[in-house]
Amino acid sequence: MAKLTITGNTRPTVGETEMYSLSLSDRFTLLNPVAFPLTKVEWNIHVQDRKGWRITNGNLKEGTLVTYKFTDKSLQYKALKIEVIRGKDKGDLYIKPRPAENPGITHVELLDIHSKRIPKGKLMHYTDTIIVKAYCVGMFGQKVAFTLWEDDATGKGHDPVVNMVNKINRIPLTGEVDHEGVARVVFRLPAYTLAVQIANAGVARGDKNEGKTHEYYVTAEVISKHILKASPNVNVANPGYIPPLSDQRESKEISLSGNGSAQNNPKPKENTAKFPQTPAAKKQADPEGRILSAEFTDGTGKL
Repeated sequence: MAKLTITGNTRPTVGETEMYSLSLSDRFTLLNPVAFPLTKVEWNIHVQDRKGWRITNGNLKEGTLVTYKFTDKSLQYKALKIEVIRGKDKGDLYIKPRPAENPGITHVELLDIHSKRIPKGKLMHYTDTIIVKAYCVGMFGQKVAFTLWEDDATGKGHDPVVNMVNKINRIPLTGEVDHEGVARVVFRLPAYTLAVQIANAGVARGDKNEGKTHEYYVTAEVISKHILKASPNVNVANPGYIPPLSDQRESKEISLSGNGSAQNNPKPKENTAKFPQTPAAKKQADPEGRILSAEFTDGTGKL
């Protein structure tokens, strides 16, 4: 069993992405698969607390080069090390994270009721619940204020001028930054009964109406420190949307042509015999009484 060597920063700063890799000599063996068969390289992070050493959750990675970003929680452990395993070979690197010099919010994330990230373009509804997470550095234990906005501005980010009257929750929801550096709140859209009216009251520049969807985003803010970060936008279906009259007509025409009710029935041939459909059907009048009887015959005159 050989001792592997890890290269990388032993004093990473909280919130910054750091890169770790095998040493050049250890990576050389991977470039010679004939002499050294390829073996999976796995990485993980171990922490030491009052109960001893343990492996952390969610930090398993593979490859000769990996990246890690440490949170405020990493500052509370007695010791911390990165471990790499390649077959029977092992190596570790002891690190001591440093607190962030400037506290801040790195990004804001929107999730659905199942705590899954809302993908771009997914259509939400006013019956849904949105979970918001603000990822922070150097802010453990501090309060973060969250506000939901309807977006009438162009471009990304928060526009406090254009969206001044589009604030959905007048009193911000607050969440406390935990040991992971995350502050969390929940927006239950059914509770905001005026949201639809607020969204439909104004439109973006160049638009005639709000359209089929309303765009929302959330800001996470620490007012005392002048820190503010906006989330990406999420689309919510507009229940008050009425399609233009031209669209309705076009949709109706497509529907009629699809079920055949608007198609012309084929005309019968000129020599086709015509009969009354029912006994009560109208018969051809013979006012002069010239027709005494009628018979069907074949081409030779036989019945």
